[in-house]
Amino acid sequence: MAYIGTSPSNGVRRVHTYTATSGQTTFTGSSTEGVTLTYADTNYIDVFQNGVLLGSADYTSTSGTSVVLAQGASVSDLVVIVVYDVFSVADTVSKTAGGTFDGIITTQPVLAKLAMTSDQTNLTDEAYNKLKLDSAVIDTKSGFNNGNDTYVIPVAGYYRIYAQAHIGVIGETGSTRDTALVITRTRSSTETQLAFSHHRHHNGSDTDTSDSTEQVYTIDQCQVSDIITVYTYLNSDTDTAYDVFADVDAGNDLSHMNTGLVGTGGGEDTSTFLIVERIV
Repeated sequence: MAYIGTSPSNGVRRVHTYTATSGQTTFTGSSTEGVTLTYADTNYIDVFQNGVLLGSADYTSTSGTSVVLAQGASVSDLVVIVVYDVFSVADTVSKTAGGTFDGIITTQPVLAKLAMTSDQTNLTDEAYNKLKLDSAVIDTKSGFNNGNDTYVIPVAGYYRIYAQAHIGVIGETGSTRDTALVITRTRSSTETQLAFSHHRHHNGSDTDTSDSTEQVYTIDQCQVSDIITVYTYLNSDTDTAYDVFADVDAGNDLSHMNTGLVGTGGGEDTSTFLIVERIV
């Protein structure tokens, strides 16, 4: 197939029309079409004067922005300059028809893991208390608001949100009657419950549990600047303030859990955390 230029790509044809004044030789700038004259190669322009194609000796085209006639035009002569150019179609997959990528596509996902690194203590019994988050273990889009213990959605989409909290009362055994974990999303000052986890530990004979690990998971369609917050809850049969633990040893009440613990890390900073992941 024949083509214009030096590569077998796609042709572009731009027309620039000028009405001459008496003796005018230079034609440049914006044409009748409202397009400014430019060209990359003097070999790929045609110049017409009153419909007659001029030869290369009849004009000069070297500046890339103007054409100069060898002989001045008459008033109201119609000078038309046609510029030809080429471009290559990008290596793309159709938005409407789809297609297959032959190579690996690398993108940066929205992914965050926010951890508690020191125990949150003396929380009000029988109340929902905001979970303290101290550190961003992973935060690809910098959504962690450390000052407010929240995650701010950086990109709109569907998100998986998972929270886990190790809850109990330091120094007490068998006093934890109810525990709960809640994920909320605040949008335009309206806070909405997204997911709720609750366990009733009372067995009917005044014997409760010592501590509990609550877990809650949800999928939500989020907008930019939505605020994700996690709350904990504990009802103690002693009406004692409760605690949320960063480590597996639960404020040293369960120090035996660290004995023979597999892997490195000593069970620290792994008991209470929030994970936020954009799916699509």
